[in-house]
Amino acid sequence: MLKLKKILNVTVWKRDSRFSRGNAFKLPFAAETFDIVINEAMLTMFPDVSKQKALAEYYRVLKPGGKLLTHDVSLIKEDLELVAKLGQTINGHVTQLTRRKWEELFKQQGFLVTSQVGPMSLMDPRGTIRDEGVLGALKIIKNGLKRENRPQFQAMYRLFKENSFNYITGVSTKLEENDQWNF
Repeated sequence: MLKLKKILNVTVWKRDSRFSRGNAFKLPFAAETFDIVINEAMLTMFPDVSKQKALAEYYRVLKPGGKLLTHDVSLIKEDLELVAKLGQTINGHVTQLTRRKWEELFKQQGFLVTSQVGPMSLMDPRGTIRDEGVLGALKIIKNGLKRENRPQFQAMYRLFKENSFNYITGVSTKLEENDQWNF
């Protein structure tokens, strides 16, 4: 929580803060409603067109100066074969991007982007314990080893063991009306 406050330059959370879940493509909120929108490990699961649609919707509901916080999978280098393997493994139309492409995508929607990348610890027992805690890690393993989940869980484990992925976190700011891009 302290790291998040520091990143957002927030000293105190407001008592009237609220958290909601919604359809990323059609949020049921008026324009310029929120100071912060959080998107956790979801954008990578969509084709690029859907990523753009979700980002446009986040931009719409953020107040000027508002922050979009994201965390997703990032490719270390472009590798279409690896993207296809991951899509097959999780049975989805995933499109991972490199850091440069992620940042371009956010900038196309009008955001000022600050990002950080590092080695992905998904499917690594030590990383999962660090990220989720012991009980959270045990829950993930228990669910992954259920008969109906086991083949996919094992395939994901092998894919992440045999290949390197990065995570990418982003703090993307909706610019104030009078702010200009400086290129």
